[in-house]
Amino acid sequence: MKKPEFIFIGAIILVASYFVFSYLTRKKTFDHWDLVTSNAAIVY
Repeated sequence: MKKPEFIFIGAIILVASYFVFSYLTRKKTFDHWDLVTSNAAIVY
């Protein structure tokens, strides 16, 4: 098992969970997007 692949899969799962969370709440979606973009910038 390669660690980079695990990290990539984990990132995809996190993004998917954020999409589902924003869809369920449908409130302050722009704030959620800001959090996702900031987290992505920190990770990458």
